[in-house]
Amino acid sequence: MEGVMQFYINVEKEEGKFDKLCDLYDALCITSQSVIFVNTRLKADWLTQKMRSKLRIAFAIHDDTDQFNRARIVREFHIGTSPVLITSTDLLSSNINVENVSLAINYDLPTQPEQYQRIQMFGRTGVAINFVTEDEKGVLQDIEKACNVDIRELPFSTS
Repeated sequence: MEGVMQFYINVEKEEGKFDKLCDLYDALCITSQSVIFVNTRLKADWLTQKMRSKLRIAFAIHDDTDQFNRARIVREFHIGTSPVLITSTDLLSSNINVENVSLAINYDLPTQPEQYQRIQMFGRTGVAINFVTEDEKGVLQDIEKACNVDIRELPFSTS
């Protein structure tokens, strides 16, 4: 994953991730397309609703998304009308072109270190940010080792 700067943000508890996500979007004034990865369909739907409640345009795509809605969401993401895509799905199998994505967020760390490649940007530059609770520090170390990456703490406060 050359060209992708890798960071993590310490989050005290799972319940604090959403506030950190909002702080991150506000602090960085993120206006480009971004993909947020979660580990379950339920969390993808929940996070999409939470993001929308904060006046952010976000759509979820996962294995339960029917073909019509999947095509509509992918089309809107491609043209930029839906800048935030929240997914619990492997994007490669969803035919989602990530060429306009420069920010990937692991709201949830992948359950298997090898799945960390879901954030790759195919030779392009970008930023990957991982939310890490105290209980997940070991998982982050496993990812660094398995994927031969150095993931550093985000160098400024988001709160």
